Amino acid sequence: MYSTHTYTNTHRLFGVNRCISGNLLFLGPGLAFFVYPVGLSLLPAPKVWSFLFFATLVLVGVDTQFSGVEAIISVLIDVWPGLIKGRKYGREILAAVVCLVLFIIGLPLLSQGGIYIFQLYNTYAASGISLLWLAMFESIAIGWVYGVDRFYDDIESMLGFRPHVYFKICYKYLIPGLTFGIFVFFCINNKPLVVDDYVYPWWANGIGWSMSLVSMCCVPIGFIYHLATNNWQLQRGGSLEELRDMEKKYASPEMVISTIDKQSALEAGSNIELSKMVSSEGLPMKMD
Repeated sequence: MYSTHTYTNTHRLFGVNRCISGNLLFLGPGLAFFVYPVGLSLLPAPKVWSFLFFATLVLVGVDTQFSGVEAIISVLIDVWPGLIKGRKYGREILAAVVCLVLFIIGLPLLSQGGIYIFQLYNTYAASGISLLWLAMFESIAIGWVYGVDRFYDDIESMLGFRPHVYFKICYKYLIPGLTFGIFVFFCINNKPLVVDDYVYPWWANGIGWSMSLVSMCCVPIGFIYHLATNNWQLQRGGSLEELRDMEKKYASPEMVISTIDKQSALEAGSNIELSKMVSSEGLPMKMD
């Protein structure tokens, strides 16, 4: 971005200096479709560089859509498995329907005022404060609700070692504190959305905040619903002692690592060593 800025400034193009020097970091789609093409047109073999640049944009967009469409399809199948169950090419048909609906929803972005709708989505719905809000509560859930020590035990059971204590500090203190501070400053310094010289009216900003609240409210609403359906207790079913016994019995890292060692010995064909391990621990195991 800054290399393109410097390169175009050296050529003193009419209008480009003013645009780039003014709001370079706030151009949004203009950065990709105006600033970069101008800079690439000044390079040797500009058609080659322009083709490579826009091919990269297309591939990045398609890759992003893959993850988004798959997330929607997975949710639909989990909630309504009958949509594809017993149907030939059921998943493919569902993917085609989802893509068609998303295509229709995106048509207003191609209109004369599409850039204003795009900026509204880009500011409030796709990124920004909603992602920050979710990241803050994710770190709180891992560090304080689920427990960072239990999370370290899970990682140890999968990798065989415990991560550095720095990540524990991040989950418990740094990430919640920094994200909460950014959220507070964002709310204090919040101003109406502006594109070029157009200031969005209050109702347009209200629509944007409504889009953000759709995902942001899922966290407190889900938390309250969980408490209400579990007698206002954090644990899910059973007493705390029963949950601890189940955790020691089924989720002990030592048991998982021991099982992995036995599986490795079995795959290596060391049946004698495996039988000694089993007999010493008194655990029955079927030998192939």
